[in-house]
Amino acid sequence: MAHKARVGNNPGTGGWDPNEKRTQTSRFSSPGLGIMLRAPTPVMSRILDMAALLLRKLKRKPAVHLLHLPKTGGTAVKFAIKPYLAHGSYVIIPHPHKFKLRDVPDGDRVCFMLRDPIARFGSAFYSRQRQGRPRYSSRWTPSESLVFRRFDTADQLAMALSSRDAEEIGLARMAMTSVGHFASYWEWFESEQYFLSRVSDLFFIGFQERLDEDFSILRSKLGLPEEVQLPSDHVQSHKSPSGVDRSLSDEAIRNLKVWYERDYELIALCERIIREHPEMRRR
Repeated sequence: MAHKARVGNNPGTGGWDPNEKRTQTSRFSSPGLGIMLRAPTPVMSRILDMAALLLRKLKRKPAVHLLHLPKTGGTAVKFAIKPYLAHGSYVIIPHPHKFKLRDVPDGDRVCFMLRDPIARFGSAFYSRQRQGRPRYSSRWTPSESLVFRRFDTADQLAMALSSRDAEEIGLARMAMTSVGHFASYWEWFESEQYFLSRVSDLFFIGFQERLDEDFSILRSKLGLPEEVQLPSDHVQSHKSPSGVDRSLSDEAIRNLKVWYERDYELIALCERIIREHPEMRRR
């Protein structure tokens, strides 16, 4: 059944103005998309042609899914590869934060970046305190509003995890479980058993601490040209502004090591997998 695209501004005809030029109402088909539409403008034709081309490329190339774990360098990687999603040896599919390993079809390849959990926590705290600005503008959730009106620094929040005040420790624990950017890595990978069951689908595991080196390896594995570069601008790469005091007290560090104990276990597991599968880092 043919689908009609709405154009024009005539509310009495559902957006379609019968007085518009006949050349705008001619039907045409898009074999690449397998549908028939009205062609309101040349712009629509170009968009459909590009979509058909992308679909043809999708059918010929294997897919690599890029999971985006918050504050691990994912924004910079996605910014760099966005213009080249179907230009290399694979079709790259970048995903938002909510997309997890379980959402990737079995047999499709997966890549992601990791970061020291404590460093990630500090970066995440100040990113959400700024509501993602200046790269984004994502308002606080009700839970985040409570958290960032109570805690001015990452150190204060981490210290509160061992507070003797029931209200303060309760708010701190609520913060760690309700602010999405503080979530454990296992939110994306479910369990060690499930993660290990998908080892054959792991295309690349990188680390934010060596982002330049790891991106170079990933770029080569994807078959992308050397002109594909990480952004140097702090806004485009979603880095924290300079001058932010991320210092943590010894007690705060101890608390975070306990809180993120399983995340450190995941990093150790990933490092073991990389050693056992050297092809993962082979260009």
